[in-house]
Amino acid sequence: MKNNKTWGESAFIIGFALLVLGACSIGLFPSKDPWYAQHYIIMQDFEWDTYKELFPSAKTQFQELFWKVRHPQAQEIFSSRLKIATESFKKESSSNPWNTDRGRILLLHGSPAEVRYSENTNLGGKTYTSGVQERIEANVDRSSEDISARQSEVWVYPYRSVIIRYQFDFVQPRQWKLSVNMYESAFREEFESQSRNVTYEIMDVEEYKEKLEELKKIKE
Repeated sequence: MKNNKTWGESAFIIGFALLVLGACSIGLFPSKDPWYAQHYIIMQDFEWDTYKELFPSAKTQFQELFWKVRHPQAQEIFSSRLKIATESFKKESSSNPWNTDRGRILLLHGSPAEVRYSENTNLGGKTYTSGVQERIEANVDRSSEDISARQSEVWVYPYRSVIIRYQFDFVQPRQWKLSVNMYESAFREEFESQSRNVTYEIMDVEEYKEKLEELKKIKE
């Protein structure tokens, strides 16, 4: 009995660790390559793998090909979201606001249907949660958010018959870190896959993969 319990606990710990690393690709930190760091969140697995193998000149061609193989509105959607992320999260990162946990979620899914806050009030330091119908748009000024009071921020997205939630916990001095909820992992993974496959749809995957194989042959 004791051994079975130990094995069960170990399996749970291992499973949870794999979930944190694998189920939500959002948490994976990108490379220092500026283009890759900006786009990796919307890339398919085979694109990640290919890009990392390429020589510099081939990477430049990959970047040009990346948008050509997608439906015409994809780059326009991405540019719009990038602008919103840049304007909304500059207090967290002045140099690259889009390369934050909140910025990456925005690039992948767009603005949430609702943002909920958990804050310390001025009345004895108590905590309360409030639901705020706030779409994160370019014309919404978030530069004055009270980071001294706010503890967490939850972004809510309706998906099929469920609600997908992304919780960001505030970490001093000014970071918002994504918290992984294992119980929503299956739905979240499916939701993220849909955003990559629909919002940033590749028109002809097989033809695209053939072109990527050609890029791998470039050795300079």
